[in-house]
Amino acid sequence: SPMMRKQFYFFLTLLVLIGLLPIQSQLIQHLDASVEGSIIRNSSNNIIEWLDQSGNENNAIPVTGFAQYSSLRTFPNGLKGIDMSGSRISLQLFSAADSDTILNQADNPRGFCIVAVVYIDSILDAWNDLIGNSSAVRTGFFMRYSASATSAANLGSTVKVGTKEIIPEQAVIFSFNYDAGKSEFHYWCSANQEGFSGSIAPEDFSNDFPLTIGSITNANRYFEGMIGEVLVFDTTLTSETHEELISGLKEKWGTDSATSKTSETYTYTGISGDSHDIEVHFPDQELYPGERPCVVFFHGGGWSGGDLAQFRTMCKYFASRGMVSMTATYSMHTTETREALPPYESRKTICVIDGKSVMRWAQENAESLM
Repeated sequence: SPMMRKQFYFFLTLLVLIGLLPIQSQLIQHLDASVEGSIIRNSSNNIIEWLDQSGNENNAIPVTGFAQYSSLRTFPNGLKGIDMSGSRISLQLFSAADSDTILNQADNPRGFCIVAVVYIDSILDAWNDLIGNSSAVRTGFFMRYSASATSAANLGSTVKVGTKEIIPEQAVIFSFNYDAGKSEFHYWCSANQEGFSGSIAPEDFSNDFPLTIGSITNANRYFEGMIGEVLVFDTTLTSETHEELISGLKEKWGTDSATSKTSETYTYTGISGDSHDIEVHFPDQELYPGERPCVVFFHGGGWSGGDLAQFRTMCKYFASRGMVSMTATYSMHTTETREALPPYESRKTICVIDGKSVMRWAQENAESLM
């Protein structure tokens, strides 16, 4: 309720005054998916507003498509995130006018810092725009990664591109810290531990577009995954404060465990002699050591269609709960190809026999999958 929200904001302000949250005085937007009450949804579970926890009421609203909030979509440590997978989805963090508070460094050269915690599902075969107000290089601001999964950051006329690959299916922290006094910015990504810097004097980096997350101004460039937390500061952060912030976010969202294997695709031989895929999703080894239970999903499709994508989200969910989770393909026949089957076989029996082969494969490889 509005009253409860005001009480919460007052509590945050009180913590600042007594010195328990030294960072908070510069924080102008704080979106936190772990605070379920901050996620406002309609009857279709579409997110219509994400409430700012900084006390400034800089709430995020949909721009393109609708994000979801589901217990089936969690980070490796079990915290729920804002699901922005499947299509182009973006949320407005600040309108074009309001973004002047952060990006117009000509009138207010205080610097700024933007930090986002995300879970990357997959890498698009294009630029993957994460956050910013422009998809074009050498104008405005953005953080993103390429089709080859290398980082890129842009502020004004300065663009920098990294060299280390970002591996998907893990929780990642992206950070952009601009120091107007030194005319330089520093970008950092936890996925590959890569950081790089660029130099540019203070100027107006805002434009006619809002500051958004998930996608920016190019419809073909967007983020596939979940958003966990977004923090926007209207001043640069000192290196000590930045390190303290990142350390807390790592512990909270489990990004330090991202180096463990999260998924892998294997093959088995079906009844027809063809190879079929088994996609295995693994729990975090630090959170769930030792022997772990296993669950196997087989997609639907009337014995003639379907693919691994149907239960991929479910597998990721159960893996986040400590189960080795698998989904497998199998022999499928259309109405035409089933006519060539022997009289004692049918589409159903072939699929079921392949399913049994998957279960045998799981048993035979149980030790290596643990």
